[in-house]
Amino acid sequence: PKWVHGKRNVVETNGLLTAKQLAERVCAYYGASYESHLFIPEKVA
Repeated sequence: PKWVHGKRNVVETNGLLTAKQLAERVCAYYGASYESHLFIPEKVA
């Protein structure tokens, strides 16, 4: 599959990564800047 090269460069062989660590590694590998997650306000109107 096309995504295997990215996964191999991002995963940790010694254990699990936190969500933040994973996001940082993915962004670094693909040369993207990290953007905070979008959220939906509880009540707009």
